Amino acid sequence: ISGDVGRALLGYTNGSFGADIRAGVGKRRFENDNVEQKVSYNGNDFGLTLSKMLGGYVVTLGGDWITVAQETDTDPKAKRAPTTEERYRDLTATLVLTDGPSARKHFWSAGVNFTRHVNEMEVAGSLKNENPDSYISVVPFFNYGTPALQSEHARLMLGLNTAVPTVIQDEYIVRDTTSGASAKKNMTHVGLSLTPNVIGEVLLGESVMLFGEAAYQWEAVSYTKGENVEAGDYKVLESVADKVQATVGFRYQYKDWAACEFAFGDSFFTDTKSIFNGEGVFVSFGGFIYF
Repeated sequence: ISGDVGRALLGYTNGSFGADIRAGVGKRRFENDNVEQKVSYNGNDFGLTLSKMLGGYVVTLGGDWITVAQETDTDPKAKRAPTTEERYRDLTATLVLTDGPSARKHFWSAGVNFTRHVNEMEVAGSLKNENPDSYISVVPFFNYGTPALQSEHARLMLGLNTAVPTVIQDEYIVRDTTSGASAKKNMTHVGLSLTPNVIGEVLLGESVMLFGEAAYQWEAVSYTKGENVEAGDYKVLESVADKVQATVGFRYQYKDWAACEFAFGDSFFTDTKSIFNGEGVFVSFGGFIYF
């Protein structure tokens, strides 16, 4: 599911090269004697991923064009009526290098995520958003994991995910409706995010494996600098211990023919009773057939 529409994916691999294309389409066109409208539904997605094995490493490149809120373009048929165009979308790209094929005791991946977020409405050729928040985001990351404990029937892996997000907001003029004052509004953010995590797996017989995962998100450093009407020039420096996410599940595999997985997880802050309120709870299920 992508937003309000379903998404289909078609992929191919020959062992050393893989590719997939994906699409979620929701569009509507309306026309009468007065106006023509084109609507793109929330979740529209067109994406492509390419992956290639290079020796003991794998390099992966992917990208998506995603509509993050419903867009409506209006074209009145009256000569002097203004046209309206809405642009609420993300253009994303990701490049990843991993040592997966050759890894034995040390598993890592490194890469960068790029996002161009557009949130704007144009009327008769002029932007009319009161508070647009279009921005560019670049996030280099490095993830590492290694087996800490291991036996014939169980293993425990420890890891650390790191990211350095950088966000640059588009600059624009905003006007205070009370005082009439106007000023530029902009924002730049740089941070360091650390996510230590642990994964445990236990074999229960020949066909069933029980697994559990836990991760602790910590925004170690966050620095924001910007300008707006209310605060003028401002700077914010903070460090935030964020949420914990935990998952437990099992995998059943019948010989080399088929397998299924079921997992149940929750995100919580200070106490475990949040697991009963339905917020942050998620369930995943997967089935596999081997040829």
